[in-house]
Amino acid sequence: MIKTCLWLSVLLTLPAYIWYLSVNLTSMSNLTAIYNTGCFFAYLFSIFMLHDSIVPSKVVAVMLCMLGVLTMAYWSSDEPLQDDDNDDNSRSWLGIFVSCIGASLYGFYEVFYKKYASPSEPTILFANTITGLIGLVTFFILWVPIPVLHVMGIEQFAWPDATTFWYILAIALMSVIYNATFMVVIALINPVFAAVGVMLTIPAVAITDVLVTGVMVPSSTIIGSIFILAGFYILNKQV
Repeated sequence: MIKTCLWLSVLLTLPAYIWYLSVNLTSMSNLTAIYNTGCFFAYLFSIFMLHDSIVPSKVVAVMLCMLGVLTMAYWSSDEPLQDDDNDDNSRSWLGIFVSCIGASLYGFYEVFYKKYASPSEPTILFANTITGLIGLVTFFILWVPIPVLHVMGIEQFAWPDATTFWYILAIALMSVIYNATFMVVIALINPVFAAVGVMLTIPAVAITDVLVTGVMVPSSTIIGSIFILAGFYILNKQV
């Protein structure tokens, strides 16, 4: 069990680290769109590792969700996707490539958990226990590369100030809640449903933004949200 949790910890930490690395290499629209293709990679790995059958309706659902994200990311975006400078152009494509690796690793993590860590009759308690064990393994083992990377000059480490520390603590708390519920969905249903379900936060945030700020969201967000909701509805019919 400890060995499995170690693998899960590494597979969960790598795509998270790559996400933060990619922030400096590409635009946020690129990064958001690419990381939300995790449902595609989850379905792809499910076919090979869990021997899921290729169901046309499930394929359509995944494609609709990806189309929704791409619509919001690239249709009439005010954020430039790339600069005219060749160095910035190369840097953007490097960021896209690195982001794709992170998204594929996250999809692999979901399927790996379902195959090797989820019991035949999963429960909410078991899923949360696994989440806690992953956290313990991360805390006691995965700190080791930090001083090594610092000494080698690859990744400089510095203690955060008080304000930054509280922000980090808040992010960690939200991550615990997210991972605990996410692992439950993977265990009780399947990785593809969990990955697509996470994408429902996009239209949910858009609706909340309108209600709170009173500012209408762009048409691209509305159309993209419709695609995502349609994809989730189709996928939900398969469960």
